[in-house]
Amino acid sequence: MTGAERTVRDLFALADVKVNGKRPFDIQVHDQRFYGRVLRGRELALGESYMDGWWDAKQLDELVSRVLAADIRSKLRISPALIKTVLTSTVLNRQTNRRAKRNAAHHYNIGNDLYERMLDKRMIYSCAYWKDAKNLDDAQTAKLDLICRKLQLKKGMTLLDIGCGWGGFAEYAARTYGVKVTGITPAAEQVKIAKKRTKGLPVRILQKDYREISGTYDRIVSIGMLEHVGPKNYKDFFGRCNDMLAQGGLTVILVEHDMEVVFRLADKITVLHRGRVIADGAPDAVQRDPAVVAAYLGTGT
Repeated sequence: MTGAERTVRDLFALADVKVNGKRPFDIQVHDQRFYGRVLRGRELALGESYMDGWWDAKQLDELVSRVLAADIRSKLRISPALIKTVLTSTVLNRQTNRRAKRNAAHHYNIGNDLYERMLDKRMIYSCAYWKDAKNLDDAQTAKLDLICRKLQLKKGMTLLDIGCGWGGFAEYAARTYGVKVTGITPAAEQVKIAKKRTKGLPVRILQKDYREISGTYDRIVSIGMLEHVGPKNYKDFFGRCNDMLAQGGLTVILVEHDMEVVFRLADKITVLHRGRVIADGAPDAVQRDPAVVAAYLGTGT
């Protein structure tokens, strides 16, 4: 048994959940990579590994309820053994260019029927902004406009959308603010929909990884994509954003995950929590919260 497996089993035990147990709410693990992935990515990794079929449970609702009630995260104590386990799980670069393309194909090149049914009309695959919204379409539109305002977009600006998905934000920004957008995604199925969605607008959609793009842009945006970059690549990712940013430019990166690594790398941070600014350049004041939306604001050098 690896250190990662032992740690995860002990954490689930705190919620009276047994790995591969016989009760309907016990978690059934089908892939040994699950343990290291959960230690690296925590809540997000737990959900995404379920989507990937690495685990399941007959009573998923009861399992989740027990895990939340036990507040497992607060009981995770930092120790030399835990640090060693996490480092072992993280040291390999699991998001190389080749692997990233394979992962994108696995998740998104399966046809668009599922995503069209579960997402809003623009197929925005990230959190919505529900402050004054009455339905998902309104909430996603409010989120897109909030990002555009954070970017301080003006007509004629050039904008790079890293991880553009099905082109929903690119379409909105070009149509509403008159900017010229370059959107990139490694997923072929997303490219097809994005090109169709943005036809006739000043938008170009490219099937590329962020490591394959170049140029200079007035604004750069990345919405819900940083989680897929991988901790080992964060420094390179932010460095590339800075290199492509025009003098006096602005970058906004929306993140839906633990902000610790981002805080260490970003020069200036503006964090929004439920639409309210709670920190500006002061990461220590922000509690770890998967509900936090963070915008990294950088300037070109």
